[in-house]
Amino acid sequence: MGNVIERVNSTVNSFLWGPLMLIVFIGCGAYFSLKTSFLQLRCFPFIFKNLFSDIKQNSKKEINSFKALATALSGTMGVGNIIGVTAAIISGGPGAVFWMWASAFFGMMTKYAEATLAIVTRRSKNGENYGGAMYYIEDGTGSRFVAVLFSVFCLLASYGVGNMAQSNAAASIMNDVFKIPKPLIGTAVCIITAVVIFGGIKRISLISSAVIPALSAVYILMSLTVIIANISSVPKVFSCILSDAFSFRAAKGGALGFLMSKSVRIGLARGVFTNEAGMGSASIAHASGNESSPAKQGAFGIFEVFLDTFVITTLTALAALCSGAFSQSSSASGTEVAIKTFSSVFGKSGEIITAVSLLLFALPSIFGWAYYGEQSVIYIFGKKTGVRFLFKLSFSLAAVLGAVIGSSLVFEISDTFNGLMSIPNIVALLILSPQVISETNKLFK
Repeated sequence: MGNVIERVNSTVNSFLWGPLMLIVFIGCGAYFSLKTSFLQLRCFPFIFKNLFSDIKQNSKKEINSFKALATALSGTMGVGNIIGVTAAIISGGPGAVFWMWASAFFGMMTKYAEATLAIVTRRSKNGENYGGAMYYIEDGTGSRFVAVLFSVFCLLASYGVGNMAQSNAAASIMNDVFKIPKPLIGTAVCIITAVVIFGGIKRISLISSAVIPALSAVYILMSLTVIIANISSVPKVFSCILSDAFSFRAAKGGALGFLMSKSVRIGLARGVFTNEAGMGSASIAHASGNESSPAKQGAFGIFEVFLDTFVITTLTALAALCSGAFSQSSSASGTEVAIKTFSSVFGKSGEIITAVSLLLFALPSIFGWAYYGEQSVIYIFGKKTGVRFLFKLSFSLAAVLGAVIGSSLVFEISDTFNGLMSIPNIVALLILSPQVISETNKLFK
C-alpha cells in the first residue's frame, strides 16, 4: 500500500513541480514585482519603522498587525528552515540554495498580494477578525466551490506540512540525540499542541509573538557563529552555489531540461515549503489582526518571506556548506547534516543545540497550522462547535502518527498539498491584482 501511495504521489508531484508550475510560481511574483516597481526592494524602511512601532504597542488583548505577522511566521518557520534546507542541498546540490533565493525574491511579492487581499476581504464577527485565501478566492473567481477546494487542500496540508512533518523531524532528532522513543515525543507534542490550540487564536498569537522573535535571534547567533568560525570558506561556498545553480549536469539539455533539473525543481519546491509564498496559507493569519491598511499588512508579508528565507534559511545553508557537514558523496540525512553543522563548532553540545532548536521551531509551526486548518473547517462546515472540536482533537493526535512514520514520504506528500493549494490561490491573486495595485498606490506612491 505504501508503494502505491508513493507512486501516485510521485506522479502528481511531477506535474505540480514540473516546468509549467515553476513558471507560474515565478511568473506570479514577477508580475507583482513589475506592477509595483519592485516594492520588495524599496519598502524596508517603512517595514522596520512600523514593525518596531507595533511591537511597542503590542497588547495582550488585541491581535495587532505584529501578532498577526508572528502567527504567520510561526506557521512559516518550522523544520523546513533547518531539515528542509539541508535535505534540499543533499537532494539538489548547493545550487538548490540559489533557487530558494529566486523563489523568495519573487515570492515576497506573492506573499505581499496574499496579505493585502486578506485584509481587503477580511470578515469580522463578535469582535474577532477572520479571513484568508478562501475568501478572496471566492470573491475573485466567483465560485464557492473553488474556494472550498482550496480549503480542503489547506485542511489536508495542515495535517501534513503543518503537523506530521514537523512532529516527525522533532521526534527523529530527539530520538537520535537523547534516545527518547519517538512515540513518547509525539505524545508530548500532542499534549502541548492540544493545550495551546484549544485556547484559540488569541493564545496562539500570544505565544507566537513571544517565542518567534527570541527563537529567531538565538538561531541567527548560532548560525553566524558557525559561519564566522569558517569565514575563509564563505567565498568558495557562494561560488559553489552559483556555479551549481546553473549546471546542466542533472538535465537533458535545453531550457525544458534545465527546468527539470533537480537543483531547480527541489530549490523552488523547498523554497515554497519554507516560506509558503503562493500557497495562500499565511493569509489566514494575516487576516486575524486588527490592521486597517491592507498594503501595510502586505508589507509585513514581504518581511515574513525575507526573515524566513533570506535570513534563517540562508544562514542554515551557509553554515552547513561552510562547516563541511555537507558532502555530495555522503548519504547522510538532512538531520545528520544539521547535527554535524553545529557540532563542528559547539562540539557535543551542538547535538543538543540542534535538537532543541528543531523542536522549538516545530512547535509554533504546528500551532499556526492548527489555526489554518480550523479556519478551513469553518469555511467548509460553518462554525459548528462539534466539528471544530473534532478537528482540534484529531489534529493534536496526528502529531503522534507523524512522529513514527517515514520522513521522506511525509515531506513528499507535503510538497503535493503545497502545490494543490497554490493553483486556486495564484489564479485568484492574478484575477484580483488590480485591487492589490490600487491598495499599493494608496500607501506607496
